[in-house]
Amino acid sequence: MPKNTKHAKITLCFIICVCNFRKGGNMKKNIIKIILIVAMLLPMNVYADLQDASDWSKQDINKGRELGILVNDLVNNLKVNITRDDFCKSVVYLYVKENGKQTIDDLINSNYQNEFNFAYGKFIDVDKSDMNYKYIVMANVLGFVNGTSDNTFSPKASITREQAAKMILNLYVRLLKDKNIDVNYNENVDKFADDNAISNWAKEYVYKARSLKLMTGVGNNNFSPKGIYTKEQAFVTLVRADDKMRLRVEKDSSKDKDEKKDKEVKKENNDKKDKEAKKDKVKKKDNEVKKDKDKKKDKEVNKDNPPKKPSENKHKDKKKVDKNKQKEQLYNQYKSEIVRLVNEERKKVGAKPLQLWPENDAYAAKRADEIVSKFSHTRPNGSSCFSGLTNYKAAGENIAAGANNPQKVMKQWMNSPGHKKNILNPTFDSISVGIKFSQNSKYGWYWVQLFGKVK
Repeated sequence: MPKNTKHAKITLCFIICVCNFRKGGNMKKNIIKIILIVAMLLPMNVYADLQDASDWSKQDINKGRELGILVNDLVNNLKVNITRDDFCKSVVYLYVKENGKQTIDDLINSNYQNEFNFAYGKFIDVDKSDMNYKYIVMANVLGFVNGTSDNTFSPKASITREQAAKMILNLYVRLLKDKNIDVNYNENVDKFADDNAISNWAKEYVYKARSLKLMTGVGNNNFSPKGIYTKEQAFVTLVRADDKMRLRVEKDSSKDKDEKKDKEVKKENNDKKDKEAKKDKVKKKDNEVKKDKDKKKDKEVNKDNPPKKPSENKHKDKKKVDKNKQKEQLYNQYKSEIVRLVNEERKKVGAKPLQLWPENDAYAAKRADEIVSKFSHTRPNGSSCFSGLTNYKAAGENIAAGANNPQKVMKQWMNSPGHKKNILNPTFDSISVGIKFSQNSKYGWYWVQLFGKVK
C-alpha cells in the first residue's frame, strides 16, 4: 500500500473512532482502537528479517530482494562464508533476472541449449542432482568461471576474494555487452599494497574490478586476495554491481536519445533544403518545358513516326548484375578467409582443420539473413538454429554483428569463451559460413558460422 494512502486510511479510522467516542460508544473498545492506530503510526523496522546482518549491509540486501535479483533461499546466516557453488548460483541468478527470464531453465532453453549440453558433466566433483549444478554449468558456459582445474569445481569450498572478483567482473561486462555497451578500463589504476599475494591469473580481474569500483579492497590499500567472502559481503557487492550496470545503461540510453534528437534536427534541416532544391528544380523544368513548347510551334512533327528514344533499361540491368556479382565475389573471399583463420586457430591447439560443408552453405546464408531481423540463436519462426541443418551428428553455431571484415569478427569470437569453444571444438570436422550486409540495418554486417560433425 502506498505510504500516503495508508496514512489517509489510518487518519480516517482515527476520526471515526473519536466520533464514536463522542457519541457515547463503548469506551473500552474505543481506547483499544486508539492504541492500535497509534501502534500502526509508529515507524516499522523494514529489516526485521535481516537481524543477523550488519547495519551497513541491510539496505543493499533489502534492495536486492525488492529487485528480485537475490536468491531468497540464500539470504540467511549472512555472516557465514559463502561457498563457491552458492556464489556461482547468486551470480547466474542475477544474470537470469536481468535477461528477463524467470528460471535457469528459461535461460538455457532460450539460447544456450547446445552449449549447455556440451559443458554438462565437465566438473566431476559436482553431483548432477545438486540444485546448484545447472547454475555452475551455465556460469562456465557464460564465461564467468572456469573451475579449480580442468574438470573440478570445488563447490563447497569458501570462495576467495580474488575468485569473486573474476566472477563479478565477468558478470558486469557480460550484462553490458548484451546491451551492446562497451566497457572501458583505467589502465593506470593503483596497485594494492598486497599485490604480491594476488595470484597471477587473478590480477587482470582484480585491477579491472578496482578501476570500475566493483571491488575496492579491505582497507589500508589491501585487497586480501585469499581472504574469504561472507554472504552479506557477496550480496552487497552483487547489488552494487547491478546498480552500476543499470546507471551505465541509463546513461547510454540518455546519450542515444540526445544523438537521436540531433539526427532528427539535422534531418529536418536537410529535408527543408531538399524541399527548396526540389522547388527550384520544378521551376527550372517548367521553364524548359515552356521553351520546348515555343520551339515546337516553329516545327512540324511527324506524329505517325516519332523519333525513338534510346533504351536505358539495358544499361541499368547490366549495372545491377555487375554490382551483385561484385558482392558475391566479396562474400566468397570473406568466407574463405574466415575458414582459413578458423583452421589457423585450431592448428595452434592441435585440432584438425575443418572441411567445407557445401550442403549447408545455403542454410548458412539463410541464417545470416535471419539474424538481421532477429539477432538470436532462435530463428524468427521460433525453431532452433539447427533446424535447417542436414547430415550431421553434432552441431554448433556462432553469430556476430557489426564487424566489417573477417579479421575483426574472428577477434570478437575468439574473445568470447562460448564462441571460442565452438571454433576449437575437436568434435567438429565441417564448417559453413554465411555473410549478409544490410545497408539500413542496426549493425550493417552480419556473420554466421555453422559447425558440424558429419555422419
